[in-house]
Amino acid sequence: ILDGKVTRSDASGALVDTPLGPIPMTAPAVVGDSLHLSVRPEAITLADCAADSASNLTGRVEDVLFIGSRVMYKVRHPSGALLRAQEPRGPQGIRFAQGVDVNLCWDAASVVAVKG
Repeated sequence: ILDGKVTRSDASGALVDTPLGPIPMTAPAVVGDSLHLSVRPEAITLADCAADSASNLTGRVEDVLFIGSRVMYKVRHPSGALLRAQEPRGPQGIRFAQGVDVNLCWDAASVVAVKG
């Protein structure tokens, strides 16, 4: 969960200032509102971010957990925030080891906001 404040809002959604930087979302919001944001771990991609992704954050893999057919990565952002990303376990096993720097990406429609 990230705390933030809405800094821009228009027909396409809103921009929320957070400790990770500005996070766009498609949900409507009122400028000045305080929000709690979340992104489900399976909506976060670890890799090169697409040009149209809502985020392009970096972090360091702190822990890797096997959850059946899925892999959960705990990634520490330079701000200190701990993010979780989850992906199917591929034939190669894990794609990123502990201590590796990665990009975290998600699209604006994946951001869930609750008024704070």
